[in-house]
Amino acid sequence: MREDGKLFARSSADILDFLLSRIEGKFALNNYIKKVNKNGGIFEITTDKNIFYARNIICALGGLSYPALGASGAAYDIAKSFGLAVMPRYPALTGIIFDKKMKEIFAPLAGISCRATLKNGKNIYAGDILFTHGGLSGPVVLQASLYGIKNKEISINFLPGFDAASFLAANKTSPQKPGVLLQGKLPARLLQVLIGQNDKQLANLNKKEMMQIAAALNNFTFNVKEIYGYDKAEITAGGVDTRGISSQTMQAVDAPGLYFTGEALDISGRLGGYNLHWAWASAAAAARAINKHILVE
Repeated sequence: MREDGKLFARSSADILDFLLSRIEGKFALNNYIKKVNKNGGIFEITTDKNIFYARNIICALGGLSYPALGASGAAYDIAKSFGLAVMPRYPALTGIIFDKKMKEIFAPLAGISCRATLKNGKNIYAGDILFTHGGLSGPVVLQASLYGIKNKEISINFLPGFDAASFLAANKTSPQKPGVLLQGKLPARLLQVLIGQNDKQLANLNKKEMMQIAAALNNFTFNVKEIYGYDKAEITAGGVDTRGISSQTMQAVDAPGLYFTGEALDISGRLGGYNLHWAWASAAAAARAINKHILVE
C-alpha cells in the first residue's frame, strides 16, 4: 500500500490467478460473438464457432479502447438489438496530438513535464502535464479528455498562482532577460520555447511583447484538432444509456436476464482506479442479482 492509500499487486498474474480461483464454470475462448437472441426465457448466443444458451447474460465486454486486446464494441451491438439506446462514444483518458506547426515548435520538449492547469470551457483541471513526441499527455490532459476536447479551444496556465504580466510589469526596466528572471519557475527548455524571440532585456521589450510572454506562460491557447484514438485511450466514454439499466442490479429494464457492466455503460471515471472500481462493483451487483433470482426460483 502506498502513502496515498492506493494498493498495487506485485504483478498482473497475481490478480488474474486470484480471479480465476473464484470462478466456477467453463471458458469458451476465442469465440467472436455474432448475435444474441432470446427465445422464450432463454438467450441464444451465436458465435463464429458455436451456439450457447443461457438464462442470464452479463455483457462485461468493455468498450472500444485497446482493440489489440480484443475490444470490439460487441456490447453496443447487443444493446441495440434489444432496443436499448447507446450514447455517442469517443476515446477518453487520452492525449492530445499536435498539428504540424505545433509539433515543430514543441518537438524538443519531449519527456518534459511540469505542474499546470488546463481550461476547457468552464472546466479547469490541475495536475502534471507531459510533452510527448507528438503532443501532450499527463494526468491533467487525460482528465480533461473525459469531457471531450477534440475540436475545442483549450488554454494552459504553465504557472498557476503566478501572475506573469504583473511580474514583468514590475521589472520592466530590468536589464535582465525574462528567461533569467523566471529561471527555476519552469524547466529551462520549456521556458525558452514559451518566451521564444521575446527573450531579450526587459527594458527593450515593448508592451505587446510583454503581453505575448505573459499569455504564453499563463494563458497558452490553441485548438485541439486531434487526440489519440482508441488504440491508446485508456477508456471509452459514452456507451449503453444508463436510463435503460437498473442502478441496483445492472439489468436491462426492458430485457430481463440481460445485464451490462463496466465500461460498456455510459459511465466514465477519472484517473485513479475509479474505472476499475466501477467494473468490479457493477459486476458484483449483477452477480448478486442473478444469484438472488436463482435462489428464489
